[in-house]
Amino acid sequence: MSPDAIIYTDGGYRPSKDLGAWGYVIVNPKNKKAITRASAIKGTTNNRMELGAVVEALKVFTTPNKLILLISDSQYTINSCSKWIQNWKAHGWKKGTPGELKNIDILKELDILLAKYKMNYRWVRGHSGNYGNDYVDNLLNKVMDSFLEKGVGDISQQIDNWSGSCTL
Repeated sequence: MSPDAIIYTDGGYRPSKDLGAWGYVIVNPKNKKAITRASAIKGTTNNRMELGAVVEALKVFTTPNKLILLISDSQYTINSCSKWIQNWKAHGWKKGTPGELKNIDILKELDILLAKYKMNYRWVRGHSGNYGNDYVDNLLNKVMDSFLEKGVGDISQQIDNWSGSCTL
């Protein structure tokens, strides 16, 4: 069954600047229309940005039960969404190993959003020629550069003819 939407997400962090960014591209594979958004944030972490990208992308949808394919180069994100979140939730948002579970606020929000949709996940290697992943990675770098140069840390646009592959 073909997905109703394909989401490419990415998060990034520049430790020397204490600056992070999340971004997504949401593609409708039927009409090849896409929307993109990225935002830069001070005082964060890479994993918060990776998860935050998924949260922000899922907030775009208004109709539940859509079949969504999430594509990310973050194994942390894919595993959090597809495997770990249910276990953490069942154990009171705690890890099975000693130490504090980080990003609980985002994980709880993510859990609520994921429950609304039929999700499939695909991990891709970063910087390996996957058009959607490379696109969102470039978007992150643009928004962080813009934030550092101009103080503007948000980019969004609509694309009428997504040129990346929608073949699954």
